[in-house]
Amino acid sequence: MPKSIERILLVVSDFLAIHLAFLLWVLLRERLGYPANLPGSDLAVISLLIYFYWVLVFLFFGLYR
Repeated sequence: MPKSIERILLVVSDFLAIHLAFLLWVLLRERLGYPANLPGSDLAVISLLIYFYWVLVFLFFGLYR
């Protein structure tokens, strides 16, 4: 598999994993009685900010080489 396709798949899988973890966290909070009290659009922005934070961490440690 070409290196460029491998990197794209890695970034996409990281994107999905981070957003799935965030979604599960929000659902778990609501089930435990701690609602987020935020509209879905705000949660989406927070999720994207978390994703970009992790991408920077992954880049810093050379995980996307």
